[in-house]
Amino acid sequence: MALCPNWHENPGALTTCRICGLPMIDLRSELSLLTNSIKSRSILARPKSWNFLIGVGTVGSRILMSAKSLKIDQIAPRLTYLAVDTAKIGDVSVSDTEPLFILHLGSGTIGESTFCGWGELAAEQDKSLIPLIDNMGLRGKDENQSILVALALGGGTASGVAPVLLKQTRLLNPACFIFVLSILPSADESMHRRINAYYGLSRLLRSGQDPLADGVIAVRYDRLKKLRGVGETGEELKTEEMIPGLLRLMASGLTIPNAARFGRLNRWMQTQVMTPCLALGRSLEIFGSLSNVLESCISYPLCTISKDDVVVSELLLRIPKRLAKYFPDSLIADELASFNRKHFPKLKSTIYQVSYTDEQHDRLDVCILLGGNDISRVISDAKTAFDEFRLEINDSKQLEMYGLTKEKVSAASAALTFSHS
Repeated sequence: MALCPNWHENPGALTTCRICGLPMIDLRSELSLLTNSIKSRSILARPKSWNFLIGVGTVGSRILMSAKSLKIDQIAPRLTYLAVDTAKIGDVSVSDTEPLFILHLGSGTIGESTFCGWGELAAEQDKSLIPLIDNMGLRGKDENQSILVALALGGGTASGVAPVLLKQTRLLNPACFIFVLSILPSADESMHRRINAYYGLSRLLRSGQDPLADGVIAVRYDRLKKLRGVGETGEELKTEEMIPGLLRLMASGLTIPNAARFGRLNRWMQTQVMTPCLALGRSLEIFGSLSNVLESCISYPLCTISKDDVVVSELLLRIPKRLAKYFPDSLIADELASFNRKHFPKLKSTIYQVSYTDEQHDRLDVCILLGGNDISRVISDAKTAFDEFRLEINDSKQLEMYGLTKEKVSAASAALTFSHS
């Protein structure tokens, strides 16, 4: 159906008015444009979210979907999900009203999902990424918003895309608190994965600027595979189930309304890289006390760390409600203080957060986040690979393969040296 702007009558097939000569208005096309405009504004008008859970890359998106099945939205109120990958994201079940955004990023260029520079370029050139972030509900200088990001920094998508994404979130809300759960490659993994990890971490910490993340919780996959835990059903957890369990603990303390306490402490102490120690499903009948569970937790850190380097200790504790009376704040504070004195001679600050579950078992979930000003042990494997790569940057083919420039390589090297020398 077409209409003359001056309301002259015309046969239906004309494209211009036979009387005034003006172009006819295609009402069907105009209605479609109006509908799309209303839809886009409805996203902007949605209630402001408090918390955001973002999965970047294939591994990060899988962690996000696992977290959804653990009902993390019941722990972190007013939660919005976002999954971003250069590959198609499948196996997603979402209702029409659920706040979940999915973005297939990039143009299919070889290397987007493999090498950090190409992943970064895909994010910078994609026309959908920035508007999507803008529409998620991050706005204003508001400390009552937090972001949890899950990824594996060894991948080209995660190491390249995450810094671009988080830079935009910082522009939209510089006061929000951002925590990144990152799986790091081990020494026996490929060189390019370790180079990706080093580059991605350098972009998150940023030389000469405030870091994009208030805490990067670093997990070495080879160490994670050796960890044992028990789930809510009493069965032993598989390796791929340990990370969602850790993320659930993080959601209890590192999201609104608790994120500010942890974020401010990390900013003040400049401990943006944290090593987690994890104990999932520790039975009180077996371990007897919180102090014994804490000892179990510290026995196997998920990244290499020296106790002499630790200046911050952060405890995330999850207990059944029916046992809450046995864990008053005074007991938790005393046992944590005793534990800290025993293990960390240079500790300057500690903090804890308790969350509760309706489960009827007697098992505790515990995560201790350890932060220090020297991260050399945490990034040693990635740094070795990156240093080798720097020796080869005169080879233009090496730079082209990773999608990097000499300037970006130099900046990456300076970022980690500058931030944690």
